Amino acid sequence: MVIGYGFGDEHINQSLVDAHEAGKLKVIYLVQPSGKAIISSKCPDLLNVPCIECTVPISAAFNDHDMALDQLRRIFEQPTSR
Repeated sequence: MVIGYGFGDEHINQSLVDAHEAGKLKVIYLVQPSGKAIISSKCPDLLNVPCIECTVPISAAFNDHDMALDQLRRIFEQPTSR
């Protein structure tokens, strides 16, 4: 999940590219007002990675009534033991 990252750090971009090439990065969940356009302009090597975009402003993406907040919570929920 990429939240508010502007893809301006080459060493981080390269780590993402390396992870994708190694088969460890299968999809990018991108919360960024400019959406996938930021990837296109800053790190085009990641354009072939499937990308789920949330392009509203970050403050709106995690509003209490927004689907993105629910999705984020599910990612970090601990499984309950039965």
